[in-house]
Amino acid sequence: MPTATAPWPNATSAQITSDFALVGGFSLDDAAEEPLIKAAGMPDIAYPLDPDLSNLPTSYSPSPNTANDYPLTVFKVLKAKFPKQIKHMGILWANATASTASSEKAFERAATSQGFKIVYDGSFMPSQTTFLPNVLTMKSDGVQLFFTTQMPDSYAATLAEEMQSQDFKPIVVQGDAYSSNLVKDGGSAVNGMYLEIGYVLYLGADSNLPASKLFDKWMIKADPTANFELESLFGWASAQLFVQALKTAGNPPTRAGLEAALDKITSFNAGGLITTGDPATNVPGTCAVLARS
Repeated sequence: MPTATAPWPNATSAQITSDFALVGGFSLDDAAEEPLIKAAGMPDIAYPLDPDLSNLPTSYSPSPNTANDYPLTVFKVLKAKFPKQIKHMGILWANATASTASSEKAFERAATSQGFKIVYDGSFMPSQTTFLPNVLTMKSDGVQLFFTTQMPDSYAATLAEEMQSQDFKPIVVQGDAYSSNLVKDGGSAVNGMYLEIGYVLYLGADSNLPASKLFDKWMIKADPTANFELESLFGWASAQLFVQALKTAGNPPTRAGLEAALDKITSFNAGGLITTGDPATNVPGTCAVLARS
């Protein structure tokens, strides 16, 4: 039966031996799984961050995320909206693994291709609890627009509060901070923050959409205190992709049959929950939502 991938090689090895497929993985350490999954030819339906894992022929993502492609849509929108500020951009990225570094390089290539000028390029560790030194340097460097895709809600709230404490008011765009805790943790400091996301606003304006209702319903059943973070969203979407393919994977289904079925899914959006991408050929979607808190 399917199970979630884990960041530890020994756990992945056990799953490959005993399970039918890996479903729902989302880990900063997924590069450690890549050689194991490659050697076994194991179907992996997940949201990989490691580019080598993403490019395996048995890897299928509900929202493809490659090392070479970062959608340009949001940069074009920001360029039109803030033509002066994009010349003074600051970024922070998670200095965690080769996966996060590769993702950041793709992000920077996309930004600079659209005329963004990065005047502050900093990184942070997963264990970091304060961003005050980064804030002070960005303020000194004249950052007018801050954009990151690698900060979860708690980090984003802390950063916003520390910007507020220093009366530092750049345009802030966050890519991974959308959750039920962002406003609760950040308070007034997150007012006006932009959120660049590849899915509908399932906690707010789009909560009445059928796909949002279904996701919300089962998240609450699984955990009444669920935070609805990004990992949960893509775990859900991965399971939907798996089930869609499983229906035509044979009776009884086989791994080869599952992969053949996945190879035919060239358009997928989890019932309208996420932007439409192509899992079969690993092509990311081009649509994005720019929301504001």
